[in-house]
Amino acid sequence: MLRLLFALLLVAAPAHAQIRTLDSVPEAQLIRVELSPAGGLVGAIFHPPGGALRPGLLVLGGSEGGLDGAAGLARPLAAQGYVTLALAYFGTAGVPATLEEIPLEYFDRAIERLRHEPGVDPDRIAVIGGSKGAEAALLIATRRHDLAAVVAVAPSDSVWQGINRKAPVPRSSWTSEGRPLPFLAFDRSRPFVSLLDLYARSRPEAGPGAAAIPVERISAPLLLLAGEQDALWPSAMMVRAMGGRLGEAHFALEFRHAEFADAGHAILGAPVTADRAAMLVEDGGTAEGNLRARQVSWWIIQRFLYRNLAEKAAR
Repeated sequence: MLRLLFALLLVAAPAHAQIRTLDSVPEAQLIRVELSPAGGLVGAIFHPPGGALRPGLLVLGGSEGGLDGAAGLARPLAAQGYVTLALAYFGTAGVPATLEEIPLEYFDRAIERLRHEPGVDPDRIAVIGGSKGAEAALLIATRRHDLAAVVAVAPSDSVWQGINRKAPVPRSSWTSEGRPLPFLAFDRSRPFVSLLDLYARSRPEAGPGAAAIPVERISAPLLLLAGEQDALWPSAMMVRAMGGRLGEAHFALEFRHAEFADAGHAILGAPVTADRAAMLVEDGGTAEGNLRARQVSWWIIQRFLYRNLAEKAAR
């Protein structure tokens, strides 16, 4: 039975609501293990102290590239009691310089690395990503049947053209088995006034067709979050499109999505200060809307992960 949470104006979490955590610890106590290109992966694994067997989270940043975005999310998640693998997949040494034709098999290797990390329960692995990392997370989940949960924030329902300002010929963002995935190319027939304008005009009115991410194939509980005022791409519209397709397919697992009316693109991560929330308006939304969205989305993500990872061990 499809279970759906839909909100254009999400009701705020109660002020007294507590996030249930596995074993909350200060971030300063986390143990960081570096992954080097020599081992086939670029990233960092964050361990909470102690010897308990814990769920593992693969954490993916977005189009900023490098490792900082993923690591900035992986640290507070690890502080909640998870073992997290922050993965760089372009934009730094040891990985492609640009976000073009990234092999999905690279993410498969990361999941296997996390699965065999000491202290990780191999039956409780989830993936979480934001923006282009959410696009990757959804694609990963369509390929695997061993994930316990999937979280995609400010996601796309489609494979888009890769990001390379100097490329004369469009290329897909991703490949599988050496072949580029079908993708939506940018419509550069006239000047665009913003990234949102470029993405919105490049999306066919009839839908993404062959470039659609086949979310119906996902075999794990799924959480999608988006800001209605996303200034980078129309993530809320794409979340609704995925919700409609999952409903038509009678998706049998837990599926929840929420859209924040006054929030923009940068809604993934631990809660921020009012000053920081004001800086996020360049990616859409209002300062107050982004502040509240970061608070509530973090609460939703923690509840979703706890329910599907921590409580799974008790069933």
